[in-house]
Amino acid sequence: MYKLKIKKYIASILALVTVVACLSVGVAAFGDDTVAINEANFPDPVFRAIVSEKYDKNSDGVLQLSEREVSSLTVSAFHDSLYPNTTIESIKGIEYFTSATSLYAADIGLKELDLSKNTKLVLVRCGGNPIETLTLGSLPSLVDLNCRGGLLTTINLSSCPKLKKLNLDTNKLTSINLSSNTALTTLSLYQNELTSLDLSANTSLRSLSCSNNHIPELDLSANTSLSGVTEQDIGNQWINASAYLSG
Repeated sequence: MYKLKIKKYIASILALVTVVACLSVGVAAFGDDTVAINEANFPDPVFRAIVSEKYDKNSDGVLQLSEREVSSLTVSAFHDSLYPNTTIESIKGIEYFTSATSLYAADIGLKELDLSKNTKLVLVRCGGNPIETLTLGSLPSLVDLNCRGGLLTTINLSSCPKLKKLNLDTNKLTSINLSSNTALTTLSLYQNELTSLDLSANTSLRSLSCSNNHIPELDLSANTSLSGVTEQDIGNQWINASAYLSG
């Protein structure tokens, strides 16, 4: 009787080990390396449909690691061709495409955008959206950012040291700190709510547009590379530019 109990106990242990092993295989196959294309991971139905149609290459309802290793995310082009009469309010789920170096998501209806997990981004086009919150986090390779025509009141660019081109035209910015963006060559801040603009750290700046703000004084003495600043570029505001105007 005792030996029989021992055998049953051993059999139970072996069965449990087998189940655990099977579960482990399941986790490896459908765990960290895959992302289910569902509402939890991709809340916006239109964006979810685009991901399913354009990035789920084998149509199995999940994104394999290989399917997520894309260099360019062209959300706006796919939106225009597939669902032209709809809006995409959120592209949450983009954080799973960590290899992307460029993002095109202009004029699709976005209200918020978090790129803090997409640390390899070099170029971002997200203009023409009613974006109120743009979270960049640390984007050490970002060179070109265009988020014109939004509803931004603030933006943190302190962890984007390689940024060269910045277009934030027609937003609601009341202030902006560009002291960490010493590589900037092109800056466009047309029609915001700025009351001051410090460009003393941006000595590589070659092109500037900041008209239709509320800036009373603008010191351009550190920006000796500026080649085309005109009254039109900084005009439509009471301003005293303490550097020459050319063009």
